[in-house]
Amino acid sequence: MPPSAHLGPRIILRETEPELRLGSFAAAFGWDKTVHPEDPQAGTLREVVWEGYDTGLHFIVDDATGCPYLYFSTGTANDARVLTRMAAEQLEVYSREELLASFDAAHDAADRRRALLMAALGSSHTFDQDLHQRISDAARAPEADLRSAAIYAMSYSPSVRFKPLLGRLSADDPNPGIRQDAGLMLEVFGEVGTGGG
Repeated sequence: MPPSAHLGPRIILRETEPELRLGSFAAAFGWDKTVHPEDPQAGTLREVVWEGYDTGLHFIVDDATGCPYLYFSTGTANDARVLTRMAAEQLEVYSREELLASFDAAHDAADRRRALLMAALGSSHTFDQDLHQRISDAARAPEADLRSAAIYAMSYSPSVRFKPLLGRLSADDPNPGIRQDAGLMLEVFGEVGTGGG
């Protein structure tokens, strides 16, 4: 992916055989398929990319949720938006509103944890205020599993705005595992950057 590529939001697919359907979608544009194999030692997942011109359609199955998702990398932000909208209209997908509402409606910690991770996965690569609020709420939950999920959810769209929350969790959380995870996430943000948003 070129360093100047614009990334469209991630879209979570409902389809049972999404790779076949995505292949048909990409074929309409004449894009070529490349498969990047999974490498557990390097921490990379299997990724299928259809490419043409300055556009890539990326298909991955998320390791935390098991959900298949896609996003576009393009030369312009407008192209990314247009292609994302076209894909959302032609494929069976979860809407952003549906994912956020699922978290809001979930009552037990396990359902809230999964809904939070799905909402984070189905968000933009950049800062999302609505998602930030839900991650902040989860980070203050009494359940350790939900606070842990909040830390992981931050990794989907790293932002400097998460740093104060991570700092508080790394210093004050009663669970030593969560303190450690928050500290590690702060280190990762420092090493790879946060996109500034």
